[in-house]
Amino acid sequence: MSFLPTINVIVGDNGTGKSQLLKLLYSCTNVLHHGNDVKTNLQRNIADKLIGVFQPDALGRLATRQQGRARADITVRYRNVKNRLKFSFATNSKTEVRVDSFPSNRLESTPVFLPSRELMSIYPGFVSLHNTR
Repeated sequence: MSFLPTINVIVGDNGTGKSQLLKLLYSCTNVLHHGNDVKTNLQRNIADKLIGVFQPDALGRLATRQQGRARADITVRYRNVKNRLKFSFATNSKTEVRVDSFPSNRLESTPVFLPSRELMSIYPGFVSLHNTR
């Protein structure tokens, strides 16, 4: 999947993973924005951010919803950044990811994730504003 530098729209039925994709992109970008020049720190920081954002019982729970062994392989390529972020973890992982490659420079843009459900609860007049405008 490729994104444009302006606005992108992700559409799909409930439960198809739209929010999970955005949370994953936010987590990866946030960790790289704060800078990590040591692989072991990056591995820990990615795992910590994923656990903080997704709040699973264990990190491996994000790899599959079904029983059995599975592996999550994630690769994110940023525009104008030489190396991709590539990491993985298995269903038996509690708090560890394995980083295979990562950008050598810190990402300048500050990532922001505004979950739509939380936005609607922060601003009570949003629904009525949406309906009248």
